[in-house]
Amino acid sequence: TTNVDFNSAFLSHLAQLRPGKPAHFEMGEQSIKLETAQGAAVEHKVKLPERWIKGFLQVQAVHRQAQPRFELDRLTAGQLLMQIPASASKTPLFLVPRRHKPEILHRQPVGKDGFIAVNDGQRLRLLHTVLPDLKTLRVYQTEATGASLWVADTGTAQFTLGLSGAAAHGFSGDGDALRQLSAVDADEADLALARAAVASLNHFSIADLAQHQDLALPYATEIVDRLAQQGVLGFDRDRDLYFYRQLPFMLGDRYQPDRLKGSQALLAKQAVDVEHCEWRNGELIANGWVRGESGYYPVTLRVDAQGYLQEGHCTCPWIDQHELRRGPCKHLLALRFVAEQTG
Repeated sequence: TTNVDFNSAFLSHLAQLRPGKPAHFEMGEQSIKLETAQGAAVEHKVKLPERWIKGFLQVQAVHRQAQPRFELDRLTAGQLLMQIPASASKTPLFLVPRRHKPEILHRQPVGKDGFIAVNDGQRLRLLHTVLPDLKTLRVYQTEATGASLWVADTGTAQFTLGLSGAAAHGFSGDGDALRQLSAVDADEADLALARAAVASLNHFSIADLAQHQDLALPYATEIVDRLAQQGVLGFDRDRDLYFYRQLPFMLGDRYQPDRLKGSQALLAKQAVDVEHCEWRNGELIANGWVRGESGYYPVTLRVDAQGYLQEGHCTCPWIDQHELRRGPCKHLLALRFVAEQTG
């Protein structure tokens, strides 16, 4: 798995590529080199920033939760994208993908369907470069955070543009992976066997892994969640399959989200009191109190049958400011972990 962020000289050379003109592309362990008639450009390997690595772990969570919204043909996609303003907007853009007559509105249309809301919509202008080769544009969105995926299909290749809920923060700030964290822990031996298996399967569904490893489907789901949190697995929303990715490093506790570390500190202090906890139709419903820095916080939550935190409330500053748009606070996580072990 490789993250590529080309410099301006390299991008200039890429922009000059034309069908039928010779070019030489060389990918090495320490650099990427492009040679054309205009000369050569080189991009050297650099150390990844920690913030990027944390966001990398969140991307698969966004892909897993994103739901299909609409699919546009080339003409409609072009008409829609060309209306995207170049300057940033303080309010969301509401994209109405009406066939051959798409609109971009600055006020939310009536009803819940037929449009998609995008914060900092100017980021979509990145898709302009693929419009000449575009055949279809498929759009997915995670309703809870507003993150979206735009899959530009040229027939011979796919380009996926992922947008976080807002330009001010990356996917690590969306916190969607934190909604899926569970206290249930898979056996380390099973994890090691599954880690080897996914490398050979490469692209697979949870059912494929369960059959391959002779595991119950719920347990296979827990193992996939753990491997995804470790960065071993990604998820292709367009194909609806997990895929194995080889990282140049092992991810340890250092790369855990800060809110997860905070919840573990609360657990170590035994700062969680569960008042009510029950499983109802596969869902976990719980409420209680969590002792924080400035007193006790009343906390309530609902986790659906797929292990996703659908509802959560806490009186701490994080939830007061963001609600669940950027994921749960450490108090919600701590209550969930204790409730799952108690229920």
